[in-house]
Amino acid sequence: MRAHLYIAALLLLTPAAFAADEDRSVFGTHWVKYEPVQVAGELKGCSLVFTTVTADRAYLNGNWVALNGSIGLRAVQDGPLGVVLTLKLGLKDLQSGKEFERPFFAYLQTANGSTAKAPQAAVDGDPGYKLFTYRAVEPAVAAVLGDFIKTPGTTIGYNRRKDGVDVLVPLDFTVVDSEITASNEVVRKRSDAVVVEWATCVSKLLAAVKE
Repeated sequence: MRAHLYIAALLLLTPAAFAADEDRSVFGTHWVKYEPVQVAGELKGCSLVFTTVTADRAYLNGNWVALNGSIGLRAVQDGPLGVVLTLKLGLKDLQSGKEFERPFFAYLQTANGSTAKAPQAAVDGDPGYKLFTYRAVEPAVAAVLGDFIKTPGTTIGYNRRKDGVDVLVPLDFTVVDSEITASNEVVRKRSDAVVVEWATCVSKLLAAVKE
């Protein structure tokens, strides 16, 4: 609900928003939140919920696109082989008025790894969203997870059709909130809190699946 309310506010921004100081531009990360995943009170996953905005020049002539979704580590069965990394992603063209749309393909990329070529399962999730799942023990996936702690962020790549050009969008885990001002600037609040919460949750989750 929070994501949809925030994106509704983005729809009211004028073109002047992209001309602001780079850090206060509409483009970039707007917020990342940590959420634990529990089943009957038992920790089963660690999730980072996010909204970031880019200019989609590959498919939409530079229209502003909000990427909303989550990155999660989930225990689907006991043992390290039962831990998966998930990417849930929906795309919202802020200038067309269309509903959220699913990407054809999406992946996570960091300095030392990428899920683009990793074995995956992809399914349609909530309306307008697609869910990608990867085994955490895959070397490329493990490298991505390791980089999350070293450099708190990632790049999300997506395309809208088979063999389409990838749109690369940075996501900064330290942007924990933002506010849209009356002058169409986006004021970002930064903190390491989300990264610390995520790391603590992951440690607990991995300890639990090894028991």
